[in-house]
Formats: sequence, structure tokens, C-alpha cells
Amino acid sequence: MLKVQGETFASPCFLYKNLNQKIRNMKKIIVVAAMVLAATGAFAQAGSLFFGGSIGFSTGKTTTGGTEYKTSSFTFSPKAEYFLQEQLSVYGEFQYNHNKYGDSKTSVGGLFIGAAYYVPFGEKVSVYGAGKVGFNFGDVTGFQVAVAPAIQFAPNDKLAFYSTLGSGLYFTTRKNDSNNNYKSHEFGFSLLDGISFGVKFRLL
Repeated sequence: MLKVQGETFASPCFLYKNLNQKIRNMKKIIVVAAMVLAATGAFAQAGSLFFGGSIGFSTGKTTTGGTEYKTSSFTFSPKAEYFLQEQLSVYGEFQYNHNKYGDSKTSVGGLFIGAAYYVPFGEKVSVYGAGKVGFNFGDVTGFQVAVAPAIQFAPNDKLAFYSTLGSGLYFTTRKNDSNNNYKSHEFGFSLLDGISFGVKFRLL
């Protein structure tokens, strides 16, 4: 420090050291940022084709008219997924559901088309939102639109494990001719209900 007529000034040597330290800190920040960006590498390239499927199972209880009923649901959903871009894909899915409500059982199939957008968190983990539209057939017929969140872990670029995190935002219409021509329309939002787990493999 320099002191002139009662005023204190930083010496040129001190200013140089301070500036040099700030430059070194900035370099460290740039290096860390570059490493983070490099770690967010794409899981799939445009033109990649995956095939896989998920399995889900849920149980619960519900009360109707003062009577408690046990409920259960089993879901199997094979699908094919094609990437238009690194983070955007379209897919086709077949879905089979076997549901039990007390002593009543239903088996329902469904065909859906949809799209998914991926947000990577590091090199192997991604979260994504998947929207789909389709129809059901079998014991229960109807129409369904849904947008749901999911998470994916990809140990390499040819294999990925994923899990849907519930029904998400959905709208469904249902008709059951075997149950006194029962009809329903439902709009809702739900997370962590009927979580399913799946795996997919890269074909192209």
C-alpha cells in the first residue's frame, strides 16, 4: 500500500497480484463449466431407433357404499421409439392392462402414438416428458390423452432403463358394455401412482 498526504492507495504490485488471482479464478470457473457441458452428452442421435417396454403393477383399496374393495392393476407396454433430434423422439406403443376391482376383472388393450422431450442431467441421467394419444379396446373401450413425466438412466448409448412417475396430466373416456353400459369421462393430474419400470435397446 502507498500512503500520500493521508490517503492510502493500492500499490501496482498489489493490483497486479489481485488481477492475476481473479483471472485464475475465472479460468477455474470456465473449466468447470466446460466439464459440465461436456458431461451433458446426448444419449441418442437423430435417426436412432429403440425398442423396449415397461411393466407396472399397483394395488390399493377403495370404499364404495360403505363396502371396502381391493383393487389391483397390471400393465405391460412394449414400444418403439425413433429420435428426430438428440432430445426429441416420437414413439408408438401397445398397452395391455389387467385390472381387478373386488370380484370384477377387466382386460384392456390400447394403441398409442406420442412424443417425448429429454432434458439431460449429466452423461447418463435424463428426465423427460412424454405425451401420447390413443384408444382402448377390449372389456373397456375409450379414448385417452396424457402427458406424464419420467426419468431415464443410460449406462451406454445402446441401453437405457426408465421409469414413468405416474399418470401425469390426463383425459380419458371409458365405456364398459358388460357393466350396465357404464360410461365415464375423467380429467385429472396424478404423480407416483402406478409407477412402471422399463428397458429399451438401440437397434439403429
